[in-house]
Amino acid sequence: MLTWKDMETLYERLEADDCIGVYIEIKQYAQHYLKDRQECQKAVEILDQMLSVMDPCICISEWMHGSLFTLWKTISWTYIHDMIQQLDDAFPHVAFAFGICYPKAQEELSTLFYKCQLAAIKSKDHAKYTTSYELYDQLLENRLLQAVSIQEMVEKAMAKGNLRVFIQPKVDLATQTICGGEALLRLYHENQWLPLSEWMKEIQRNSFIRQTDVYVLHQLFHMFALCQKQQFPLLPISVNVSEATLENAQEYLMEVKKLTKASALSSKLLEFEISEDILSKDNQALSDFLTVLHQEGYPIAMDDFGSGSASLTTLPHLPFTSIKLDRSFFPQPANEKNNLMLQSSIRMLKQCGYGIVAEGVEDECYLPLLKEAHCDQIQGHYYYQAMPMSEYLQLLRSWV
Repeated sequence: MLTWKDMETLYERLEADDCIGVYIEIKQYAQHYLKDRQECQKAVEILDQMLSVMDPCICISEWMHGSLFTLWKTISWTYIHDMIQQLDDAFPHVAFAFGICYPKAQEELSTLFYKCQLAAIKSKDHAKYTTSYELYDQLLENRLLQAVSIQEMVEKAMAKGNLRVFIQPKVDLATQTICGGEALLRLYHENQWLPLSEWMKEIQRNSFIRQTDVYVLHQLFHMFALCQKQQFPLLPISVNVSEATLENAQEYLMEVKKLTKASALSSKLLEFEISEDILSKDNQALSDFLTVLHQEGYPIAMDDFGSGSASLTTLPHLPFTSIKLDRSFFPQPANEKNNLMLQSSIRMLKQCGYGIVAEGVEDECYLPLLKEAHCDQIQGHYYYQAMPMSEYLQLLRSWV
């Protein structure tokens, strides 16, 4: 292993065409999933040995906070892929991130390192507990600059209270009364509400959404405390759990339990929604997460039912308490075939014991169909749009 100074000296003697830069990182959060915490250190030691005898490897830097930087001889992308696969197979319980870059003429080593690191952390799979790798290009850097800008905007909005939690009430179809709601994020920036399409996907990609998921929890428990103080009705609120949060579920669960315990409130007040798209992936971490929630008494809903690719055979194996029908069940205008499918789906799910929430209902024509099929709740613009917490509390006040 070389110091950075020695590596720079060696690099200066090489031509740009003689080498490539390879950044290797042991993903920090992967350590939560290791069967043996010593395995991470073992992986570091064995990785050092493997790289030192690999023919393409010219030199290796000292370890820097769980990562290292190496120079390899110029080889094909296919060969690089095979090398990474070899390392991944050697450590099935450790997830690595690789960033690769071909240097330009007279490019400094620090710049090459930056580009390799950038490629590693911006891989589309970097947030997942799997080994990931990416080749640097200029488009990648442009995307990063945009991502950094969006993340900084969201962080500032959180600090200033401009990342707001709105509540969209749910209505009990039988009694026509509010029976709960769903927490939804809204971003206020430069005197306007920004569409979700301008920022939500980016914070999902870079995993910053893990922080906003926790932020929503804190805002909700603050609202619950206000309800208790003002003696308003305490109604259950559902929150969406992102795929990135599920990749780091243990820390999220700890926060959920801590907030619930500190508030002395029933776990029944906080429902967790899992998108059908997430269920289509074979994910043991998700199954474990849902099992813990169920054991702790939290309600769990499958969100967007009918929009994704999850099989109906998935449902019996996961502890869902309710199903939220996707808005695609409620097209404009309505048609007979769709109505038959809607009613049949509700009846089948009801027979299996699930509560049913119809989401995205905007037209009165669907109410008789939903009542006939014994749908439990409606969430949609026909009754209420998403509203600031203050307006939701005013709505609850009218009940007192």
